[in-house]
Amino acid sequence: MRAAVPTNDKTTLFKRSGRANGFLIIDIQENGYKEVGFRENNHSHHHHHGEEHHGHSHKEIVDELADCNYIIVNMVGKHFGKDLLDAGIKIFKTEKQHISEAVKDFLANEIR
Repeated sequence: MRAAVPTNDKTTLFKRSGRANGFLIIDIQENGYKEVGFRENNHSHHHHHGEEHHGHSHKEIVDELADCNYIIVNMVGKHFGKDLLDAGIKIFKTEKQHISEAVKDFLANEIR
């Protein structure tokens, strides 16, 4: 099972998932995870702080994450969330900040 984690430093989750510098791509395993790559988020550079963009699409990001089953986030905007769900990418929300702790939370709650 593959997941994407929005991050700026490859260690902690970035709170605004669609505006993260990129996504750490991980393969979830029973006892943790294995990093398989980092994908730059070129879409984050299209956002202008202070402006609302309700008509924009997250297609660019969603296409980049198409091989992922999940995205592990602290929060996700409703438009980005809808685009992810429409693409079949499930959203797992956690309050954990460190990626290793977020994956433990995911494993405890999602894999049964």
